[in-house]
Amino acid sequence: MEQELKQEQRIDIKKVVEAALFIAGRRLSLEDLARYAHNSPISKVQKAVDEIRADYLKRDSPIVLTEEEGKFKLDVKPEYLDRVKNLAPQMDMRKAVLTTLSYVAFKQPITQAKMVKLFGNRIYEYNVELEKRGLINRAPHKRTRMLTTTKKLGTYLGAEDLKRVKQIQLEKIEQTLKAEIAKEEAAEKQKQVDEVKLLEQKKELSLDEWQKLLEHRRVKEQQRKERREKRIKAKQQE
Repeated sequence: MEQELKQEQRIDIKKVVEAALFIAGRRLSLEDLARYAHNSPISKVQKAVDEIRADYLKRDSPIVLTEEEGKFKLDVKPEYLDRVKNLAPQMDMRKAVLTTLSYVAFKQPITQAKMVKLFGNRIYEYNVELEKRGLINRAPHKRTRMLTTTKKLGTYLGAEDLKRVKQIQLEKIEQTLKAEIAKEEAAEKQKQVDEVKLLEQKKELSLDEWQKLLEHRRVKEQQRKERREKRIKAKQQE
């Protein structure tokens, strides 16, 4: 009877751990999981994690339990991720947008005008995207907007991640954001250059085709002229 009770408790822990990993959408430590699993011993939580990992591997599931720096997360296998990643709105976020979010989280409340002055006009685009995703508020403030993070950000990142964001050096965030903006601007300029080159190639191709057409007409005209001259000579000989 005691053994059956222990088995039931172990299964409950495993189910709670799996449910926590499924719904969190972020990495959880053994300590985090233990709190959700009735403050279970770390050893039992570790055992549950190992069994969950084995279960997914055994089923050849598109889901895999990954570990990074002692924290665990249920992830989609890379071969399936491209097909479904748009269903998770934060996974397709560009690094520049994520860095903007980090900056707002670090400096809030901060005006949009101040960020534009620091980083340029692209900040407008990033902030609008973050607002659409429900991660920041852009409240009217005089002639600009006052930026703050929303409760959704706390749900998305979790308390520990938010704390980590605030511990990051502000200078590093600024450098990263400027670097990402520079990358995007360089990529856009290169795209414009490539488009111009493509147009030039098309023009050159059109000109080449036109020259071929002119040459074809010249040859045809020369052939007609030669035939006409032959007919004239033939009549003269008659």
